[in-house]
Amino acid sequence: MTNRAQAGGPQRQAGTAQGLVLSVASTMSVMGAVVMAPLLPSLHAEFAATPGVDFLVPMALTVPSLCVALLAPVIGLAADRIGRRRAYLFALLFYVLCGTAPLYLHTLPQILVSRLGVGVAEAVIMVCSTTLLGDYFTGSERVKWLSAQSGIASVSGIAFIMLGGVLGRDNWRIPFAMYALSLVLFAATLLWTWEPAPREREASQTTRFPWGMLLGNGVLTVIGSLLFYLIPVQMGAVLASHGVTSPASIGVLISIASIAIPIGAFLFRRAALRIRLDVIVCLPFLLMGAGLVALGRTGDPHMDVVAATVHQLGGGFVLPVLLTMALQRLPFELRGRGTGIWMCAFFLGQFISAPVAIGAMKAAGSIGVSLGWLGGMSLAVFALLVLAAVPRARREGWGVPQGTTAGQ
Repeated sequence: MTNRAQAGGPQRQAGTAQGLVLSVASTMSVMGAVVMAPLLPSLHAEFAATPGVDFLVPMALTVPSLCVALLAPVIGLAADRIGRRRAYLFALLFYVLCGTAPLYLHTLPQILVSRLGVGVAEAVIMVCSTTLLGDYFTGSERVKWLSAQSGIASVSGIAFIMLGGVLGRDNWRIPFAMYALSLVLFAATLLWTWEPAPREREASQTTRFPWGMLLGNGVLTVIGSLLFYLIPVQMGAVLASHGVTSPASIGVLISIASIAIPIGAFLFRRAALRIRLDVIVCLPFLLMGAGLVALGRTGDPHMDVVAATVHQLGGGFVLPVLLTMALQRLPFELRGRGTGIWMCAFFLGQFISAPVAIGAMKAAGSIGVSLGWLGGMSLAVFALLVLAAVPRARREGWGVPQGTTAGQ
């Protein structure tokens, strides 16, 4: 099947320009999360007299992710009905308006409201851009761009958190100007994309919504996302227990380990051309589990980075493989709502990662034991996936099934 989308009659060919524009959209959700992270102490000091400041400041960081988790399914349904590209373009402009608002807002509640707006815009951006990738591309090309989306997001996270810290050193408001970068993405989207129309489907395909597949995938996505975000949540405490207390040093060491994420995304792209997706999905839970167990037992910062790198390599696999598995069963008419449900699961896992990590640490009595527990959970998921995938792969073959391409 060729990678074509229809717009008003003649077919148009999606290529590198469209893939890059839509993959880069993933940086908007990353920016919404990490730009504020280095600014939290400054916001706390600025609004120290505000009632409930200890609750409101952390909420300003996490509320966009909660908005995406709550709104993504509804936005996906709307995108199927009113069009993906139109909603996406409006969301980029709304993102600029809300994201840059703290440059001139004067109270913490006002800033929190602007962060709610950022979350709404992020939900539309992530659902519509990912759905458009599924519309424009099939097979190996879809795998390529979904992997690129994950890799670009991880690299941008490293860059944004460092840039946010540097820009906010003298004035905590300045980093919020970075949200205006989405205007560049708006212009590129306006220039190089179009509203897709349904591809011609084979007679065997149905428009029945695949609830069973998507709910199972959603459970795995919540768990995978929760485990994926444990490194930024817990790595600082692990390093501090081993004598590394400088925020700059902690940031550099986490960044070093995070380099493995785009490497994992690239390796997934290569593996998906040759190996069944239900076999590949076992690997990230093995790597993340092994990395967490090792991280809970290390005794020095160097080994901390090694263990975290193993975990992050698995993190580079887990999100693109689960998203590809979800999209390959969704026809055009249902792709928006299916993508919305997947995004809900992903951001829900991100949102609950910190509370789960803190709860596990309190129950275990130490961060090392809690990481061992969470690593054991990941290894248990790995074992269950192997028990489900290996017998089928032995019957049908380990490679991509004949007549299809990965991610079709």
